[in-house]
Amino acid sequence: MSLILLNLDNPETPYLQDVDMRKALLHGINRQYMVDHINQGQAIIADGPIFPKTWAYYDNIPRYEFDPEKAVEIIRDLGYTFPGEGGLARTNEDGDRLSIELIYPETGLHTQLAQAIQENWTALGYDVTLLSLPYQEVLNRLDYRDFEAALVD
Repeated sequence: MSLILLNLDNPETPYLQDVDMRKALLHGINRQYMVDHINQGQAIIADGPIFPKTWAYYDNIPRYEFDPEKAVEIIRDLGYTFPGEGGLARTNEDGDRLSIELIYPETGLHTQLAQAIQENWTALGYDVTLLSLPYQEVLNRLDYRDFEAALVD
């Protein structure tokens, strides 16, 4: 199971502390595309860390479908717009910029997933930087909470 971990305590990304911003990021990922085209249909979309059809699965967990329009609406409601002088990343009135670094293991599958996430989040107004690392380095950065977002299994 691949998932994205967000570091809610990283001072570089304070907007991640807002639950609505995290919902917008989830609405902005086309997970079905990843299942169908990157994993050739050999995956299921998870709405939580517990697999469906297991004893611990909770059927009433909220589901966040791919809805980039809704994601953009949430981000706008949080006060993030494109700067008047131009730019690809949204900012708020305090000048806080929506930028995030996504670390991931340096495998072909993870690279494809990370690139799809980058494309989806960029369409929302994020500046997304990708950083592939050896798997052990990803784990080390998780241990030390030295990340903004991490794609892991």
